[in-house]
Amino acid sequence: MRKVFFLGILLGCITMEARAQTIPWATQQPEWIFPIYFENGNQEVDTVYIAYDFNSSNIQGIQSDSIYGEEWITVDTSKFHAYFTKCCNPFADTVIKVNVSNAEDELSGTISLENIILPLVMKWDVSLFRSNALPFPQHGSAPRAEAIVHYVGSVLYIGPDGSLCSPIDPLFITDSVYLYVDGCLREDTALFFDYLNLSPNSLTSSIEISIREWGVYTAIDIENQTKSDYFYPNPTKNYLNVGNSNKVAYVYDTFGRSLLEQKIDVDGRLNVSSLPTGIYFIQIGEDVKKFVITR
Repeated sequence: MRKVFFLGILLGCITMEARAQTIPWATQQPEWIFPIYFENGNQEVDTVYIAYDFNSSNIQGIQSDSIYGEEWITVDTSKFHAYFTKCCNPFADTVIKVNVSNAEDELSGTISLENIILPLVMKWDVSLFRSNALPFPQHGSAPRAEAIVHYVGSVLYIGPDGSLCSPIDPLFITDSVYLYVDGCLREDTALFFDYLNLSPNSLTSSIEISIREWGVYTAIDIENQTKSDYFYPNPTKNYLNVGNSNKVAYVYDTFGRSLLEQKIDVDGRLNVSSLPTGIYFIQIGEDVKKFVITR
């Protein structure tokens, strides 16, 4: 119990100041930049950047992309640092911190993390997934993109809401989905913690991240949705759009206890503002879905 309480305090104390979405050493900024911020357990920080530009190459480290900041940078290898898994470089103290691509179906990379002292915080700005500079199509008021992350290590994810996720579960990054995915869902922060105390004091690991068109990872056929299929936003704060107006919805906690019985309003919305932060199940007729409340 002390373990989780300590992490809650730690996460509440961590502040990462808002930074401009620019690559400091690039001579020309890419069309779209997605910084990923890391803070080590001893408060060392580092940043890597996934970027898109139509005029870039799809080959990591190619000289023509150096104008966008995708170039070899010298680092202090004795300290915590993050970088994109390097290829064809004989010098151990030089790394690549920018991965820029012109791919129009997927923006991805493997991020190596060295000299980690847990817990490790990973932060990002999910609003960037709504940028018109992304090569993905627009879906009404939904984002253009979402991401999935796989973390290699014996730690568990733990987010601002204090809920633990299994290390075998993928981490989904989005602020809006139609259906709750089978994994760990976070909007802007993930905290990695070795809940079982299996890792050494300092370790090396990696994170695989893939950014694609919104809806790909949730396996939803967006174009063929009917109003009865709607289920968003998830996570939510006060309301769920569930369709099925005038039907009765039943909400249960993870122990199966009934918490809410409410008629869905004419706009297909369900008011869940009375429920605290947590994971819940909603039943409408024979259909049962999982959703998350975060505040």
